[in-house]
Amino acid sequence: MNKNLINDKILFSLPLNSAYISAARLTASSIANRLGFSTAEIEDVKAAVSEGCTFIIKQFKEYKEDFFSVSFITGDKSLLIEIEMNRAVENLDEDDIGILMIKALMDEANFTSKNNKNLLITMKKVHRERELF
Repeated sequence: MNKNLINDKILFSLPLNSAYISAARLTASSIANRLGFSTAEIEDVKAAVSEGCTFIIKQFKEYKEDFFSVSFITGDKSLLIEIEMNRAVENLDEDDIGILMIKALMDEANFTSKNNKNLLITMKKVHRERELF
């Protein structure tokens, strides 16, 4: 792993348009690859990012002019991803298939309404050292 990547934060805004989910997926894949994640781990990260973005877009589709942010924070052996919308969701359905998938794919996942104003999805993937036989 490149030590120059530790504690970097990559942040960008996306419109509430599913056409831009691929930009978030590609960024997630590139960062996870640079951090030394395995192919399977990278696929998990990409799928979780897709689900997080899709969840935000579905929840706020009536606000077509709005944007949401996606940030990637690199750690020594982890990648923290935050997807945030500057609007609160009234009823967060914890049984939503997207939420369940994110929880299954990532090592940590939290869905909160920050100060009852912002919806924040936080997910973390920890790099697993490959065992050599």
